[in-house]
Amino acid sequence: MVSAIVFWNALAEAVVFYEMWATGASTRAELADDMGLGILLLVVVPPGTIILSSIMAWGIWRHLKKRQL
Repeated sequence: MVSAIVFWNALAEAVVFYEMWATGASTRAELADDMGLGILLLVVVPPGTIILSSIMAWGIWRHLKKRQL
């Protein structure tokens, strides 16, 4: 659960920084009317969070499974 929150926040920040770089905005306030940012957040953050959290859960499960044997 914690990994989902961390990945969600990290991906959202990465999208905002990318959009600031792509549009040349110097502050987040300049992105207030940017529709592309909302679309990027919707398309990148939820699927990315699910994928990264699944990979993390699989890695932890695999590591713990080895310790039980």
